[in-house]
Amino acid sequence: MIRTLPDCDRLSILLNELKARLVELYGQRLFALILFGSQARGEATPDSDIGTYFYIGGQLYRCTTPKR
Repeated sequence: MIRTLPDCDRLSILLNELKARLVELYGQRLFALILFGSQARGEATPDSDIGTYFYIGGQLYRCTTPKR
C-alpha cells in the first residue's frame, strides 16, 4: 500500500512534536531521533506502528507506538 500525502503529513507532525518534547525534557543531551521500520521504508499500512529510537546522553532508547 502506498501512503498518501496526508499520512506523510501526520507522521511528520507527530515526529516534530516528539522531537520538540524530547528537546524540552533533555535539551542538548538529545543527540538523535531515528525513525525505523515500515514507516521509515515507506511501506507502512494502516495497521503499522511507528518505531523510533532516540539517543540521549550516550544511551539508545527504543520507542514503538501502538498500532494505529
